[in-house]
Amino acid sequence: MKNARKKTPTADTAAPAPVAHAHITTATDIGPSTEAAQHNIEERHRLIAERAYFIAERRGFGPEGILDDWLEAEAIIDRWLEERHTPL
Repeated sequence: MKNARKKTPTADTAAPAPVAHAHITTATDIGPSTEAAQHNIEERHRLIAERAYFIAERRGFGPEGILDDWLEAEAIIDRWLEERHTPL
C-alpha cells in the first residue's frame, strides 16, 4: 500500500477567504433625513452656481476668474444661509 500522506493546505492551495460584501445603498435605504440632507446639498450647489453665473456676467464672462467667481458666490450663499438660521 502506498504511503498516503495528507497534504496540508498552504496559502497557494487553500480555499480563498470569504469576501465580505459591502452594502450597496438603494433608494429604499435612504430615509427622510438623508433625502433632506441630499436636497440641501443640491440646493446649496444650485444657489452657488446661479450666483457665480451672475458674478461672471458682471465681469464679462472672461475665463480668468472662474474659480474666484465660484468662491465669491460660495461665501455669499453660505453667509446668507447662516443669516437665515434655517436649513434649506
